[in-house]
Amino acid sequence: DEWDHDVERLQFFCTANGIEVKERKKAILLSVRGAATYKLIRSLLAPEKPESAGYDDLVKKVKDHVNPKPTSVVQRFRFNSRGQQPGESVLQFVTELRRLSADCEFGDCLPNMLRDRLVCGVKDD
Repeated sequence: DEWDHDVERLQFFCTANGIEVKERKKAILLSVRGAATYKLIRSLLAPEKPESAGYDDLVKKVKDHVNPKPTSVVQRFRFNSRGQQPGESVLQFVTELRRLSADCEFGDCLPNMLRDRLVCGVKDD
């Protein structure tokens, strides 16, 4: 999230200062984000140099590195392990199951998976 926030703040800065050219945005990003981030960017782009990468590509590479997409296997484990919590309504439970299912790649099976998890995870209180 920190990277996304930094990119958003950079966009606000560029908007406030009338900077629209992506090469200028990239130069600002590379010069103000700090030595650790610059080193990370150089590593992610190697053997290329940051100068040769486009702004959007650079932002995406860092984002993919710091916020990798979760694997569906791990997400399915979390989904299938989730039971209704004490004090949680059925509606809240279903909402949480939907949130957990986002990266499970259930496809057309999602309604059945939600139903099964609901049946198995609701407490009898």
